[in-house]
Amino acid sequence: MRVAALYDVHGNLPALEAVLAEVAESDVIVIGGDVVGGASDAETVRRLQQLGSRAVWIRGNAERELAEAPTADQRLEPELVAFLAHLPETAELEIGGSPRATRQEAAEYFESLVP
Repeated sequence: MRVAALYDVHGNLPALEAVLAEVAESDVIVIGGDVVGGASDAETVRRLQQLGSRAVWIRGNAERELAEAPTADQRLEPELVAFLAHLPETAELEIGGSPRATRQEAAEYFESLVP
């Protein structure tokens, strides 16, 4: 299973599109919080929602702040604020493979991924 992790997008839709093109073949995309806080917040959230069941969302600081003061960000529609405010703070993935590896095994694995 291929897993990609995206963090700190901060409403940067052009950068998000570039990264999504790079991880297009990933089975799961972890969206690790701080999706908003930039020029294209609503568009960024909607684009990530299009990933459907491939996306595993985690609430970051920006989403936590929305949960605490949901009317503070007037750039987002109420349904997007509600969606972000209710994201979980943690997520677990079952990705298969060996649950333990030595430091050498891990290094060899990650080195094999680099072209």
